[in-house]
Amino acid sequence: MKKRISLITSLVLILLISGCSIKIPSANDSRDKPSVSQGSENNNKDHSPILKDPKSKTVSENSESPKVVILKLGDKGEKVKELQRKLNKFKYNLTIDGEFGASTDFAVRNFQSKVKVTPDGIAGPETFRLLDSTPAKDPYIYKKPPKASTPARDSDTSSSSNSIETFINSKNCPSNTEYYIYTSLSNHTVSILTGSNHNWKLLKSFTCSVGTASTPTIRGYFTVGTRGNSFVTDNGLICKYYTQISGNYLFHSVLYNKSDKLVDGRLGYNISHGCIRLSLENAKYIYDNIPSGTAIWIQ
Repeated sequence: MKKRISLITSLVLILLISGCSIKIPSANDSRDKPSVSQGSENNNKDHSPILKDPKSKTVSENSESPKVVILKLGDKGEKVKELQRKLNKFKYNLTIDGEFGASTDFAVRNFQSKVKVTPDGIAGPETFRLLDSTPAKDPYIYKKPPKASTPARDSDTSSSSNSIETFINSKNCPSNTEYYIYTSLSNHTVSILTGSNHNWKLLKSFTCSVGTASTPTIRGYFTVGTRGNSFVTDNGLICKYYTQISGNYLFHSVLYNKSDKLVDGRLGYNISHGCIRLSLENAKYIYDNIPSGTAIWIQ
């Protein structure tokens, strides 16, 4: 009897022990949680869409502003040709070669000074606007000198009126204008004549300085080109009232410094780098009065 009671007690204990080991799934058991999908509001990362301002636009096809044309010394191409054509309306007689060289630079600076903008030689929107809007009338750029009943001559001229006129009129000396410039390098004189071929009358004659043996002044037949108020030499000196003979060969004043003081006023010498130096008054006379296209003979 005791054995049965002991066996039953043992079975009850076994059942009780095994029942306590059963684990009831908890509501907080992470293994049973549904996975939170990306984009759920419970996700730690912010996946909210980026809202775009409906007014903001990407660069559209039509938003590009037109290109601004700015031309300067050294530039080349069709735009330079266009600039040269516009300048030629004002009698600058440039070769339409598409090269922004010294002649075109002179013309731009001279035009700018005449229309009272900064003569920096840079052809930008304002210069192009003025080239298109300014009346291209002669003598808008150049003034013709008044007719002189008695020719004005410098006291130090080395040739008389009759001898110069006789010499020039014995030659074939046509000009595209009513003026002619004759320069004698050996006599260091520049003579301005008015009239026509074989009928030239001396208007003015003055002393000049010319090129040295190592940097001679060119000889031959040329025509007046562009001009300008002044330019700065490589060593920082100022040459005023320049008028182009050919390329970088010019009529211009004697030399000044940046303080406008005369540095070298010598005339009647072979001292230049090839240009023809004149007194300030005479350089300005040619600059003001002798139109482009006038024939030049340098002998």
